[in-house]
Amino acid sequence: GVYKERTLRCFFSLYTATDFMLKLTEQMITGRIRGAKDHSTIAWFLLQLGKSGNEDVLNNHLVRNQIEFLKTSDQVGFPQLSNQLDVVFQTIILDVKLKGG
Repeated sequence: GVYKERTLRCFFSLYTATDFMLKLTEQMITGRIRGAKDHSTIAWFLLQLGKSGNEDVLNNHLVRNQIEFLKTSDQVGFPQLSNQLDVVFQTIILDVKLKGG
């Protein structure tokens, strides 16, 4: 309920902060984010944003780049988290295409 709504609002604030997604992508790809559970935390963040159905998130090229990068992760929770990201992001994209988007 309230907690989930506040969490999602916080995530959207981060997502929309100037250059946050760009810097996050750069840090991931250059290997600066490498704690044992860092990738799973980022994947969970992206999953929550994606499940919201926000079109900007679902079609964002930086989010797509992060998802592709996470597919190569061998950290805790993978490849299960990559599979969940595929389901959330591809299913919604397919729905948009079916509706003529």
